[in-house]
Amino acid sequence: MLAFDQGEARFHYKVGGVALDRDRVLLSRMPPDEHWALPGGRVEILETSRQALAREMREELGVAVRVGRLVWVVENFFDYWGRRNHEVGLYFLMTLPGG
Repeated sequence: MLAFDQGEARFHYKVGGVALDRDRVLLSRMPPDEHWALPGGRVEILETSRQALAREMREELGVAVRVGRLVWVVENFFDYWGRRNHEVGLYFLMTLPGG
């Protein structure tokens, strides 16, 4: 996965998917965390961002998604479990099986 530590901080390169259904959007939450996020995960070395999103959805949801166009590039800085994090994420529209 494309994440590394530098000093007291961690860097992540991640992908996320935006799945829309009428007026709803798919979100996920990993207990014990209280925050909700778009589904996705970290990109692995020599893997394209689109391949990574398709793989993550197979792993997390057990389905093959259609990865659409890139909609956002997001840079986040946050504290998580007492560690500073710097994250760059690419977010794509995606379609789940059955529409």
